[in-house]
Amino acid sequence: MPDTNTQNRHGHIAIDSTHPCLAEQDDAELRRCLTDMLKALPPDTLPLQSCCTQGGIVDETERTIGLLGYERMDWGVRVRADVFFIEIVGGCNCHDEPVQHNAYCVIEIDLKHRDGGIDIKLVTN
Repeated sequence: MPDTNTQNRHGHIAIDSTHPCLAEQDDAELRRCLTDMLKALPPDTLPLQSCCTQGGIVDETERTIGLLGYERMDWGVRVRADVFFIEIVGGCNCHDEPVQHNAYCVIEIDLKHRDGGIDIKLVTN
């Protein structure tokens, strides 16, 4: 899986990298803020298609995102999260039903509060 920077299909990322809670000094409050932001991400925001291993398509209706950790940087906050979702693989023949597979990937999100930039990439190791 290559590293990928992305935007959703509407041309914007649904995270506010300048949100005041990202400057929170209390670790518990920052963790709560980041968790809330991750859970509020709408479908098509993350580059999950690159995580599909069976040649299928992403179904985010049962997507779960968890905060693995974060690191404060001079430019903002680097977030690492895991994402569980469903990959739907079409059948080989006309009469085959699509098959669902559980899929997983780890993403890294750079929230740059100084310039409002956001970078999202897949973590491959």
